[in-house]
Amino acid sequence: MLGGGLWLTPLRQPIKKADYLLALASGAAVGLGFSLLRYVVAPKFAVGFGAMLVLPVLAAMVAEAGKLAAIRGFLAQEHAPQEMQGLLFGILAGLGFAAVDNIASSLTALHQGEGDALVSLIGLRLLISLAQACWTGVLASMLWREKGITSRLAPVLGMFVAVTALHALWDYQMFYPDDASGGIPAVILASAVGTLSLFLLRLNHLLRSH
Repeated sequence: MLGGGLWLTPLRQPIKKADYLLALASGAAVGLGFSLLRYVVAPKFAVGFGAMLVLPVLAAMVAEAGKLAAIRGFLAQEHAPQEMQGLLFGILAGLGFAAVDNIASSLTALHQGEGDALVSLIGLRLLISLAQACWTGVLASMLWREKGITSRLAPVLGMFVAVTALHALWDYQMFYPDDASGGIPAVILASAVGTLSLFLLRLNHLLRSH
């Protein structure tokens, strides 16, 4: 504990506890808006998210852009200039988003009489919570590295495309569920491997650069 903040190696500056909570809450607020659109508004217009390949991609783009926008304000703060801090803010925003989306998904399944599948759904949702944290974490760390979208657009956009693709693979399985009795569905396995690899590569770069 230092100066009202937390010191996390290898951070050179402490992050205020209030900032951690704000990042988490910001992600949750985006998750609430996304969940209302996905589970309440879209069904009223008979929008089938799994009807076309492009729709999971659009959903992933909206989710990732929303989470990144929710924490972009931290970039201007003098006490949070480091890539590692961006990674932490992104992880928290992703977890906040996932918590709200998971609750909305579970309540929707219960409302639709799919209680029998709720146990397997919760298992997948716990995994996607970790994935959400990784996706937003690596994307935010890249944004911090480039010091904002206006300075160097290409690296941030490249990471955004990679994260969106990994997110869309997962969403495609959620919109088009296959029989998972034989193990983890292939699209989720591909997304999980890609997500973990991307996160570890990014984390290794951050640790080596400090």
